[in-house]
Amino acid sequence: MQKIYGIQEISLEDFFRIISNKVDIIHLSDVKGSIASMRTESLPLGEGEIDFKKLLEEILRVGFNGPIVLETNETDMNNAVNMVAGRKYLSEMLGEDLR
Repeated sequence: MQKIYGIQEISLEDFFRIISNKVDIIHLSDVKGSIASMRTESLPLGEGEIDFKKLLEEILRVGFNGPIVLETNETDMNNAVNMVAGRKYLSEMLGEDLR
């Protein structure tokens, strides 16, 4: 970030604000430790360090209307348990009813 934008640290929502006009698709995952590192594993949403409330507020504020893909590691690929839990987590945060 320092080389590109001349800053040391930036929040995820501020970074999205800067690049939002160049984004066609969003891949959401949660991590612990080092955000945006090649060495991180995708955790179930809400179990890592990402502040999804602030990020989703910014995504909605800029009017993003492209696809959002949930990136989760699955222990049971046939049932996609973490994907379903991630969608529920985000929907509850947004106040949506999935029924």
